[in-house]
Parts: sequence; C-alpha cells; structure tokens
Amino acid sequence: MADQVPEMSPQVANLLVPYRGEKPPAPAWFTKAIETPYETHFVSMGEAQIRYQTWGDPSQPGLLLSHGNGAHAHWYDFIAPALAQRYFVVAMTFSGMGDSAWRSTYSFDGFSQEQIAVCVDAGLFDQGRKPVIIAHSFGGFITLNTAEKQADRLAGIIIVDSGM
Repeated sequence: MADQVPEMSPQVANLLVPYRGEKPPAPAWFTKAIETPYETHFVSMGEAQIRYQTWGDPSQPGLLLSHGNGAHAHWYDFIAPALAQRYFVVAMTFSGMGDSAWRSTYSFDGFSQEQIAVCVDAGLFDQGRKPVIIAHSFGGFITLNTAEKQADRLAGIIIVDSGM
C-alpha cells in the first residue's frame, strides 16, 4: 500500500519512544529559520526548468548554495536565513532532483551550466559582482567543475564533504 509507513530499525524506533508519536522538539532558532519566507523561482535550461529559492537583499553579495546527490534546495532552509543577514542567498535544485525537471541526459558540464544559469537569473552577477558558491558532497564536484571553467566569474568556492 502507498500509505504505509516504512519499517524502522529497532535502534531508530528506540530513539523515538520518548516522544510517543509526537514531533520531537526543535531549538527555537531552527523553527524560526525554517519558517522564514523565501521566494521561489525557475530558470529554463533547455529541456529542464531549474528551481531555486532566494532569501535576503539582492543588493548584498551573492551566495549560491548547491546540494548533494538526491537532495534539493530545501536542505538549506535551516541555515539560509542566517546567511541572508549579510548575503543574498540562492539555493538551487539540480535537474533530476527535488522540484527541478528531469533531463534525458546528465553531465557535470550540464550541472555546471545550471549553476551559472541560476546565478545569472538570480542577478548574482549584476553590476560586476561575483558570487561565492558553497557546495555539499555531489554539489562540490559540480562546483569544482564550474570553478575550473568559470573561475573569473566567481569570488570563491567553499566545498563541504566532497572527496577530492
């Protein structure tokens, strides 16, 4: 049945026992962060619509947040509002993941082109500015490829948890 909950391992089930089916408490900063509004946008990349979301003032320096494999832009909902106090924050979803469209073929160059297209559409290059890309895991591999091909357009990159 489609509405069945998958079975949990005994270790996970034991961690949840104290909550008796209720939602576990979260720190106030986390709840406030994930409740912070953001704007949703799409940019067309050939056959695919790439989804991204933004927080903050577009006149501030830009940050592009890129997720790991099988993830999506919402992975940054908890931290983007804090970063948006000093930066214009853009979190994208690569094609074939989250709410971005699927493609018939995928490549590192294609994903890199998506990063640049999101930067352009979001205005991160406006008025000669150069964004920083912060990337996790699979997004780090893409970002290294993007930086190799577009280094002159970026202020820097930060790679987290990607094998080199």
